[in-house]
Amino acid sequence: MKRSFGLPLLMALGIAGVVLMVVRSGLQGIVRALTTAGWGLLWLVPLHVLTIVLDSEGWRDLLWNQGHRLSRAYLGWAACVRGAMQALVPISAGGVTAGVRLLWIRGVPLAEAVANVVVEGTLNVASEWLLVFMTLLLALGWFHRAASLIAVAGFLLAGSAIILGLIFWAQVNGRAFEWMTRQGLRLTARFRSAQTSSDPQSLRKAVRGIYGRPGVLVRCTLWQMLSIVAGGIEIWIILRLMDLPGSLVFALLLQCLGRAARSFTFFMPGGIGIQEVVYALLAPVGQMSPAMGIAISLATRFRDLLFGLPLLVSWQRVESHWIRHKRARAAS
Repeated sequence: MKRSFGLPLLMALGIAGVVLMVVRSGLQGIVRALTTAGWGLLWLVPLHVLTIVLDSEGWRDLLWNQGHRLSRAYLGWAACVRGAMQALVPISAGGVTAGVRLLWIRGVPLAEAVANVVVEGTLNVASEWLLVFMTLLLALGWFHRAASLIAVAGFLLAGSAIILGLIFWAQVNGRAFEWMTRQGLRLTARFRSAQTSSDPQSLRKAVRGIYGRPGVLVRCTLWQMLSIVAGGIEIWIILRLMDLPGSLVFALLLQCLGRAARSFTFFMPGGIGIQEVVYALLAPVGQMSPAMGIAISLATRFRDLLFGLPLLVSWQRVESHWIRHKRARAAS
């Protein structure tokens, strides 16, 4: 029973935290900023498509390396659905499960699908922290806060190197890998079939096969970094729409640290409350109040809602079509 109530409880606590931050930071100022942006926020939806499509190009590179020639159109749509699941559905690792599912129904063996999504997610974390460090270096001269930012940059670089090193080691060695892959397979147990190879050894072989192509890994990482930069441009546009100060470097700082914080607090569905705290803490760096940081975060939540709901509906239609097709084949 505890497990069944765990995620809803976390979600409720996150929402309550956001409401409390909004009230304490100044509801009127936040509403005024969102009202100033107005209908201009709708432009964030098509812009967000570009951000996701850039990310899907790296995903496509990994899949082609595995010998799976999925089209750009399908993978772009699948990446959008995966992002919508991660942002809107109160399920821990919902984006991971969606990614594996969407590959599996297109004929990718389960072991290879799990390996692909695990490696792609790891590279995504590496991309986020690399951009965090690079953006902080840019911010040293931009915001003239050298002492504090050098300390933060050094801490993040050392911490991320250790964490990423442990993640890479766990994916290719020892019992830690077997535990990790069992957890990944448990996420997808509902659609695993008896004919599907899904043991830890198959997963290990698939993961090592991907890591054996460093050129593909570099290309995937570069695509992901471009996607994160595009997300930073979205935040910069939000700043302009709200008539708030803040450079493109500051917008990238919000994007990178917000994403990084959500990645490392994956247990919190949608990063509810986590992103708001990060934006509020960083707002003074951009010479604005914490309330404006929360307003920026809420604007991105509004974008995620408009962007994600139609995609989740489209996924249900694709699933229904796939199930009908599978039943028809079984009956024939």
